[in-house]
Amino acid sequence: MDYYQKAAPSRNGNLCSSHDKGTKISKTTKHSATKSASYASTGDVRRTETVIAREFFAAHPTELFSRADIAERLNLPINHITRLIYDLLDERFVEPAGRILNPKSGKSVEAVRLTPPPTMTVHQPSLFDSINHK
Repeated sequence: MDYYQKAAPSRNGNLCSSHDKGTKISKTTKHSATKSASYASTGDVRRTETVIAREFFAAHPTELFSRADIAERLNLPINHITRLIYDLLDERFVEPAGRILNPKSGKSVEAVRLTPPPTMTVHQPSLFDSINHK
């Protein structure tokens, strides 16, 4: 049996190469313009899903969610949610919130929540300050 790895787009977006390390078989594929455009649109889908996830967390700022909860509510595949959560964690848009019990499976799962905005302390002059500085 010959096994091939899935071909991935090359830097120019058209030429793909895949090979099996065990049998040293190589194969080169030329993608059509339509196929190249579909690879380019993958980035658009990722940006759209990121915006949807950000809006979801902004609408529920205090709630805790597991990845499965988010996938169910946004109607997206769990692997997309996992990638989005890692990206949002890197950006510090969301933060880990400990473990919660998944009501469907009964298992303990990692939860995330919207990162609270940093508290800014702005010094407001008070009557007391004006008396002491005279």
